[in-house]
Amino acid sequence: FKAAMSRTPLGRPGTPREIGDIVAFLASPKSSYITGETIYADGGRLSLNYTV
Repeated sequence: FKAAMSRTPLGRPGTPREIGDIVAFLASPKSSYITGETIYADGGRLSLNYTV
């Protein structure tokens, strides 16, 4: 776990609340103009080009 977090720019795992907030946003009318997107809740790891 510590090794994975050391390679994550935010340095911590996402909380259930943070993931839930993404889901709530996507299920709300506020996201009505978003189509075909992938949202990565990975603490910034994607930007480092790590393979998962």
